[in-house]
Amino acid sequence: MNRIVLNAKARITTPFGPNHKNGVDIGWIGGDGDNIYAHSDGVVTTVVTGRKKNNNTSGMDTYGNYVDIKHDDGFLTRYAHLSQVDVKKGDRVVVGQKIGYMGESGNTYGKHLHFEVRRPDGYSTNPTPYLDGDFPDMPNGSMKKVEPVVPEKPGDDYEKVAFKVGDKVVPIKLIDYNGTSLVKYDEYYTITELVYDRAVLSARGQVWCAMNTNNIELFENQ
Repeated sequence: MNRIVLNAKARITTPFGPNHKNGVDIGWIGGDGDNIYAHSDGVVTTVVTGRKKNNNTSGMDTYGNYVDIKHDDGFLTRYAHLSQVDVKKGDRVVVGQKIGYMGESGNTYGKHLHFEVRRPDGYSTNPTPYLDGDFPDMPNGSMKKVEPVVPEKPGDDYEKVAFKVGDKVVPIKLIDYNGTSLVKYDEYYTITELVYDRAVLSARGQVWCAMNTNNIELFENQ
């Protein structure tokens, strides 16, 4: 069964590995062969649209238009560089449901799909075994949820900060969760999503990056 796109394994253009550690790239063939389908039943947790091709982006902007689906077993799948999105945040989707169409939005070399699989602990894993197959059975409690790590403030002991969606924060270092250098975009950023030890930060209505929670602190003037 082709879970996300027709003949996915045969179309891998960039495999999972040290230079592409978050997912795989699947090449374009045209027509209905590039419809993108939900891997498994779940809920759409993120939908980003309105982005065009731009090879000068950084952080989360590199994904272009993308969809995240949180599946019933705790796994999350990400479908990036889409030209068309057919779902909205909060939608309940089922395996095989069309969610969009392959494109070249964001930082791309041409039309393709960037596909990621994140385990219940929030970390990326090689998605290749799941292109045509189910996720492994995960007994309850077998994967420990990673709680946010609190940054150390200069001159103070560690202070526990319970970050929440809507908090205004600033980065301690200008790097995303992959260690990629970022350019400062605004005075502060707003947390729009929390995924275990990572926070998705936005400014001026746009996603800026995803950053480890041990690399952010609350904005003093909120």
